[in-house]
Amino acid sequence: SQKSIPIHWGTFQLTHEPFLEPPELLADAMKKTGLPNDEFRAMKIGETIQIKSRVEKR
Repeated sequence: SQKSIPIHWGTFQLTHEPFLEPPELLADAMKKTGLPNDEFRAMKIGETIQIKSRVEKR
């Protein structure tokens, strides 16, 4: 995919990891791999984004 948005992190306490650790680890991994932050990023709690529709011609 061109864009990925992980969801449901921090929704339920399923492990012993700190609450904000998953998005922090993702941000660190993105830096290490050199991928742009807008391709795969966790949204902040309560954040909304607009995704433009892209219609492909067949």
